[in-house]
Amino acid sequence: MKITVKEGKAYVSTPYNKDFVAKIKQIGGAKWNAENRCWMIPESEIDTARKYMQEVYGETDLPAEGERVTVDVTFLQTEWETCESISLFGKTVVRAWGRDSGAKVCEDVTLVDGRIGSGGSVKNWRTTIYEGAVLRIRNIPRAALQIENPYHIKVEEVQKDGIDREALMIEREKLMARLAEIEALLK
Repeated sequence: MKITVKEGKAYVSTPYNKDFVAKIKQIGGAKWNAENRCWMIPESEIDTARKYMQEVYGETDLPAEGERVTVDVTFLQTEWETCESISLFGKTVVRAWGRDSGAKVCEDVTLVDGRIGSGGSVKNWRTTIYEGAVLRIRNIPRAALQIENPYHIKVEEVQKDGIDREALMIEREKLMARLAEIEALLK
């Protein structure tokens, strides 16, 4: 993601996301710049654009603050989008281009289990993720996990190197409490 300023205009480049498009169109004077493949907005609206980036992608064009995570997403029912790709946590995860195009996973995504596809009619084609499919999505800002999504999914964070951070934090708290008890007894 990137924002550049030139002659009183801000040029906003982000990965495609229909929710971001809907939000940025709310800014007065926002126009799609096809030549540069970015949105052009008044320079005075940069803070608004960053707010929308944060809401949709979980981050902005400013240096990343915070950890990035990998999650496994299990689809609890079949989900589809008509004439659109499917996005989660601000990332496009599965994309089709037409009824007969089939579907493909996008960058930072692996289809771990299940299936994806395309269908519908020629004019109203669909991108589909079938019930039971599991997608592994990498490089997600932790803040993006808080973004609401319209799908029926189960999200599990993938632990790096088999380390269960939550279990370690709980164990550390117990050990710290026990150390405090020992210190009190030794005084």
